[in-house]
Amino acid sequence: MRRAWLLTLGLCGLLWLGGAGGASKVAAERGRTDGPFTHLQVGESATVDVRAETEWNWSGLLLLQGESYALSVDPQDWWLDWFVVTNADGFTRENMVPFEPFRRMPDEQWFALIGAIGQSLDDAFLIGTEATYTVTTSGLFYSFANDMPAFYFNNHGHVQLTITRLD
Repeated sequence: MRRAWLLTLGLCGLLWLGGAGGASKVAAERGRTDGPFTHLQVGESATVDVRAETEWNWSGLLLLQGESYALSVDPQDWWLDWFVVTNADGFTRENMVPFEPFRRMPDEQWFALIGAIGQSLDDAFLIGTEATYTVTTSGLFYSFANDMPAFYFNNHGHVQLTITRLD
């Protein structure tokens, strides 16, 4: 019964988005298709929980090409990489320099907050504790702590990311 209800709810969400300019097609091409999705209006904000141990944190937000967003995390929010406590700006450690090329985003700090359109690093960008981003490719918004792919098991904590559409 619960599964049927969830399936019906998901289909309704996809039908609604299909009527709103084909957003479901964009969503299907760029990530999850089990909606529903939210497209923020100018000036509207959403806050999402970004878990350190999750490789792709799904936000439920659809971002469209050309739109600009302000993204921010309270600098006092922290998460934990093994035994290192840090905020969304991430950290550096001299003893970890040899492993930096193996991070998902090699040029960004360990545990820096990263945003992405779809589950692809092709459209990934640094957020840290604050960023402004203009969408270059339409799709669903994901985020993650920058770490090596095989090492999310030792991550703990979460940060609250606020996303505000600017235009």
